[in-house]
Amino acid sequence: MSATKRFQITLLAVLLTLAASFVSMSPKQASGFDSTYEVVTDADGSKIIMAKPGSVAVIEPSTGKLLDVIPPSSMNVNAITVTRGCTNKNAGCWTSGSALGDMQFAGSGAVSGTWPYRNAYYTGNLHGFVIYQYKGATMSSPKLGPHLWIRMANNSAVTGKSVTRW
Repeated sequence: MSATKRFQITLLAVLLTLAASFVSMSPKQASGFDSTYEVVTDADGSKIIMAKPGSVAVIEPSTGKLLDVIPPSSMNVNAITVTRGCTNKNAGCWTSGSALGDMQFAGSGAVSGTWPYRNAYYTGNLHGFVIYQYKGATMSSPKLGPHLWIRMANNSAVTGKSVTRW
């Protein structure tokens, strides 16, 4: 991450922290996930998610709905290594029914890319979910626990867009 980007993120965190002191705090949001964050109401009535700096907000791409806020102790956003072929049973794996082959995702965090002709994803030893495109629509899989599979119905091919593991 560049120094400019780190500065922008730090500045945003400081500004949000200062803004939080001027707005009323609402109770912790019950999201159904193991996240720690608060929703505050800004002076104009808009909602702001407040969490530890470095947290990752996971949203449903088709609706913009907040699904979870993952604290930085649970996720390092740039710690996934992507390689061709799935040889590590603890890594995540996007499988392919084509000659393009399988893609392995070792480590924790989130990584984006374009992996066409995917038909299943294995979470490996961590929790995970994937974002994919199917017939022009961008979709998000359910969040799954360790050592579980996501399979596309009828072995349908999708284009993988991101993998998140924690």
